[in-house]
Amino acid sequence: MNKTAPWHRAFASRHRHVRPDRRRLAVYRGRVVSVADRVTSTTVSGQHGYTSVNSVPEVWIADAHGQELRFIDVTLTDCRAGHEVVIIGDPAKDKVLSMRNLSTGQTWFSSSLTDLPFNGSHLFSMIPTAILFCGIASFISFAMFGEAWSRRTWWEQTAPDLMFYAALALGCWLPEMGRTWINHRNEALRARITQELEAASK
Repeated sequence: MNKTAPWHRAFASRHRHVRPDRRRLAVYRGRVVSVADRVTSTTVSGQHGYTSVNSVPEVWIADAHGQELRFIDVTLTDCRAGHEVVIIGDPAKDKVLSMRNLSTGQTWFSSSLTDLPFNGSHLFSMIPTAILFCGIASFISFAMFGEAWSRRTWWEQTAPDLMFYAALALGCWLPEMGRTWINHRNEALRARITQELEAASK
C-alpha cells in the first residue's frame, strides 16, 4: 500500500541543516498519480446572484519508493497523470515555488516570484507614504520653529521647507527601494530554484 503524507512535513524533516540566512527549499521528484480541481472559495454578489468559483489543481505524486504526497497550487495547472515532475516548495509556508514537467520540458514559477514593475500602480502607492512623511515633517517643524509668522531668522524660515522636501523625497524613495529589494530577492531565489531544478532533473 502506498503511504500518504503532507509534503511540507515530509520535506521539513529531510532539510534540517540549512543556513539561517537562506530560505529552506524542499525538492521533490515523482510521477503524477492523479489530478483534480479543488474549490477554494465561492463569491456571490449582485441582485441576480452572480457566483464566482475559484479552484486550484490538487495533484497527487508518487516517488520511487511508492510514497504519495499531495500538492495544491496553481503552479501545477499543467500536470497530467503519468507526467514526471520536479517540484520546488517552501515547507515553512506550505507553498509551491516552482514546477518543472520533465515529460513536457516546461518550467513554471509561482506568481509570488514575479518582479514588481514600475508602473502607474507603483507610482500611486508612493502617495500615501509621501503624505505621511510630509505630515510628520510639518508637525516636527511646527514643534521646533512655531507658526510661520513667528519665524524670524533665515534658518527658522528655511529649515521647515528643507524638512518638507526631504520628507517628500524620502516618501517617494522608500517604496522604490522596497520594490527594488523585492525584485533582487526574487531574482536570487529564482536562481537558487533553477539550480535545484537542474540538479533534480538529471
